[in-house]
Amino acid sequence: MHSRSYLLLNRELIKLKQEPLWGIEINPLDEASLLDWDVTMLGPVETPWEGGIFKLLIRFSPQFNDKPPEVNFFTIPFHPNVDMLNGRPCIDFLDDVTLWKPDYSMSYVLLTIQNMLASPNTEIAVNTEACNALELTPAMYRQMVYDCVTASKRIAAGLPPHEDDESLETKPAKESIDPRSKSKTKLIHKVSYDDYLSIWNGIATTKISRTAPNPLTKMLQKDPHFKDIHIDSSDRVLRDAKKQLENHHKLIYGLNLVDKDCEIDPKSALFERLKSMQNYNTGDGNLRPVTGDAELLEMLAWTQGMEPEEDVEALMELQNEPSGVPPHSSAITDAG
Repeated sequence: MHSRSYLLLNRELIKLKQEPLWGIEINPLDEASLLDWDVTMLGPVETPWEGGIFKLLIRFSPQFNDKPPEVNFFTIPFHPNVDMLNGRPCIDFLDDVTLWKPDYSMSYVLLTIQNMLASPNTEIAVNTEACNALELTPAMYRQMVYDCVTASKRIAAGLPPHEDDESLETKPAKESIDPRSKSKTKLIHKVSYDDYLSIWNGIATTKISRTAPNPLTKMLQKDPHFKDIHIDSSDRVLRDAKKQLENHHKLIYGLNLVDKDCEIDPKSALFERLKSMQNYNTGDGNLRPVTGDAELLEMLAWTQGMEPEEDVEALMELQNEPSGVPPHSSAITDAG
């Protein structure tokens, strides 16, 4: 035996099927009780809401029709009389039980909600943003309504409400990278606190004495991985260094002295030879200065004014000299 609410709701459904309302489609979610209705409502014609497709959920209490039903927009419109949080329309007889009358049919309730879209009441607004837009900037409100209608159509078609959301969903995923391919990926290498402290001491501090070991050097010798990170000797770096050297010679000399078939750069070899003249080994394992700073600077200034051919001749002379203490310099030895 069916309840009183079921019989009343079944009579309402029969009446709606016999006298259907324009733009309103009803589907009961539970045929056994008929307490939940799924409603599809179209926006009124010749209004800004024309073309909109809105979903509503209507829930009846077992005490129907002594109590009003509970109505919520599932597709919430931007409207002064619709709560943006729960989609509940602001209609007096639905909000106040004392204003509800058992004589109100569901046709009357549905038509009231549909007409509310086209006739907002700003005096009982629950969406203040929509109310302010309607009163202060009507053009912006109409644009918001248009966007809402467009979004409702996309939702009804099973699409995201906005085209931007669709582009994000349909954006092709990045190609998966095989983690076993070392050429395409760089593995993250964990560093312990001790290793971090050693690296920091080697980079950020000075040695306490000339002969004190550098902890960073020990780390690089101990772990090839750190050495590869600290000293980038890849082919690209070597090519860039060689290119930079060629550009330097073109800028200084106006020609390219770096011969691809020659392993010695005359200018670089001459400069390294001059640097080696600054110190020499006294035999006791310690390096002693040979050439003073003023004399070394004078020699460097002398080389800067040479022509490329003179550089090569000076290099040949230096290479022919015997090893040891270079000429024109005085050795400073440590008696102790």
